[in-house]
Amino acid sequence: QHQFAPHLPSLFYLPEYVNEAEEERLLREVRASRAKWVQLSGRRLQNHGGVVHAKGLIPAPLPSWLQPLLQRLAAEGGGDGPSGLYGGLPPNHVLVNSYRPGEGIM
Repeated sequence: QHQFAPHLPSLFYLPEYVNEAEEERLLREVRASRAKWVQLSGRRLQNHGGVVHAKGLIPAPLPSWLQPLLQRLAAEGGGDGPSGLYGGLPPNHVLVNSYRPGEGIM
């Protein structure tokens, strides 16, 4: 029910998963974060928890402000649930993308 693209079994779309208050808190934290924005074509990117490299993830600690969301993803997933792809574990890194009006990755 949450699978967005059947041909990509590890991609899930969870509409309204983050409520408005949590969204505001996360946006405040992202804006206040010391993580540097990387300018890419059509977007800016912040990495939290490490950088994905050709040889795998180069891990770094995840910020504490992400923990409630990550723990919820792990706890509510399972089996073929939305975060079943994590095997009941929280995600090991987070990518924050910022798009300006009219920008995109396509």
